[in-house]
Amino acid sequence: MVANDDEREMFYDRVPRIGAFEVSTVINGTDILIYSKMMSSMWPHVRALTVRCKELIDNKDSTATAALKDKFQTKGLQNR
Repeated sequence: MVANDDEREMFYDRVPRIGAFEVSTVINGTDILIYSKMMSSMWPHVRALTVRCKELIDNKDSTATAALKDKFQTKGLQNR
């Protein structure tokens, strides 16, 4: 959800769809969508997603942002 900056409004600007689950990050201004339940149509394999996130974090300082996006951007398939 995205918080609404208007203090008079009690609602969020956007609300995810039912069953939506996404993991993403921004590195050097580049969005990287690591996992999307909407694209894969299934909940993530938690251990595999954890390993994938840790690998991204471990490589973010030594790898070019474009290469990180190419390697870690989801293609909608379940990674195990």
